[in-house]
Amino acid sequence: MRDAVESDCVAISELALASKAYWGYDDAFMAACRDELTMRASDLSRARVRVAEENGGIVGFHGVTVDGRGAELEWLFVAPDAIRTGVGQQLYDDARRIAAAAGATSFRIEADPNAVAFYVRIGARLVGEVPSASIPGRVIPVLEADVSSTE
Repeated sequence: MRDAVESDCVAISELALASKAYWGYDDAFMAACRDELTMRASDLSRARVRVAEENGGIVGFHGVTVDGRGAELEWLFVAPDAIRTGVGQQLYDDARRIAAAAGATSFRIEADPNAVAFYVRIGARLVGEVPSASIPGRVIPVLEADVSSTE
């Protein structure tokens, strides 16, 4: 696990798109999400973005922003061939430690509907939904999780 650098942005963006496409979304959906899933250098300066590497390649990443006692898990994506291998849990645990170290006590997570079960399994709770930033008429589940204790 390491901090992302600007030269990682293309690989991170491609991984985010591949991870989203894993759930069977069509080309039109993926095209609508492209901008939202593109990592930019400005994202690295406003969020703590970390990558998980395996065999010299990036297999996942997360991004965290902290505002006082609240934190937002802005991204958590795992490469399709690394899904269900524990990488997602490692990324989440790292994000949680970062948020807790910065003084946050809770995470807000806007999750793809396909990822809700993962977040609930690791202790988050569903608290609502928000409109999608990419797809008109679509809603995104919102979860919250405690980050104040890091085991």
